[in-house]
Amino acid sequence: QRTARGMACRCGLVLTMLACLILPTSQFEQARKKDKTTTPKYSDKKAAPKVKPNVQTRTPKKKTRKPTETYMDDGVLTYTMEHSLDGKTFTKRSELTVKFSRGKNAGEISFEEYTFDKETAQQFRELVDSGGYYRVRVYPKGVPGDDNAVPMASVKACSLEMSNFLEALTLHVDIYGNLVALDYKTPFHICGRPKKKVSQGTSVRSKGRISAPLEGKKPDLTKLVLAENKGPPPKTFFQKYWMYMLIAGLVFLTTSGGG
Repeated sequence: QRTARGMACRCGLVLTMLACLILPTSQFEQARKKDKTTTPKYSDKKAAPKVKPNVQTRTPKKKTRKPTETYMDDGVLTYTMEHSLDGKTFTKRSELTVKFSRGKNAGEISFEEYTFDKETAQQFRELVDSGGYYRVRVYPKGVPGDDNAVPMASVKACSLEMSNFLEALTLHVDIYGNLVALDYKTPFHICGRPKKKVSQGTSVRSKGRISAPLEGKKPDLTKLVLAENKGPPPKTFFQKYWMYMLIAGLVFLTTSGGG
């Protein structure tokens, strides 16, 4: 009877150890966290903090850069506008002034009026009859324009004549205010009988606007760096030594049964 009781006690001890090993570690962690959150412990020397009801705390706001801000500085720039009446060579047409406004992330464009003379009116008339395209390009004043680097755009010459020589330009700049692209449009895109044909003294009416990009939101790398430095969570006592405990229990059970 004593031997049977001893064997039963040893079997119960081994089963208890195996149950502790089989029980998921997450349950121990959850129970430990729950005890910490629900039952805070305070030392005898230091009393528990008193919580005042209906008290709202305000956290200071972080100073962040507005998404509408760019690196484009306030100022006035002058651009040279050239046009091509034969599709090959460019000649100076006029100048335009751009006043940048960093706060509004935009700018205002002032155009110098252009009027056809007798020679350019004849060239434009020939361009319309041949179904050619009227080309313009814009670059900063004083900077020699390179054919491969200067923004250029074009419309059909007849569409400009059909629009009563009303044109619309959009200057696309980067966050530093550098001109990178040009849009050139007219109200009418089809050709027909114009109300007014080009002649000496015909003026071009120009409108324009500035298109500047917004500064994108910068990624927060602080959380990523902290996660890399933190590493994996530490192992518990049972995760480290469960194999040794299992072997010791089996050896103890075997030797006791042999005796």
